[in-house]
Amino acid sequence: MKRQFAMIAVTAALLAGCARKPVEVAAPAPAPVAPVPVAAPLPKGAFPGMKIPAVLADGTYPTPNRNLTESAKIWHLRAALNVAALACRGPDEAVIVAGYNAMLAAQKPVLAKAEATYSAEYRAGGGDWQDRYDDLDDAAL
Repeated sequence: MKRQFAMIAVTAALLAGCARKPVEVAAPAPAPVAPVPVAAPLPKGAFPGMKIPAVLADGTYPTPNRNLTESAKIWHLRAALNVAALACRGPDEAVIVAGYNAMLAAQKPVLAKAEATYSAEYRAGGGDWQDRYDDLDDAAL
């Protein structure tokens, strides 16, 4: 009986070696994570939600002041500062207006030359240059 038991034990052991081993099931791969869209950085001076025009091939943006001559740039800046000084209200209004007037006085020769050159650019365009010049100058304000 011992011998039979031994044979059964040996046979069982051999059969155990032939038995299927449990299959290791790999954990399912995590679902792919959709990339979170990253907003392009805003141009300097822009704010979230502001409609930004498409960037041009040269990396700049189409703006009303694009491709201006130096005289036009100076004159447009003067117009923008004028609007800012006139629109200023509050406790610092007098100081801001005085600063603007001081800047006009100090830069009088530069501003006079810029205006003369800028109006000459319009005059060179012919026709009713003064009307076009005045309309554009009013639009800048």
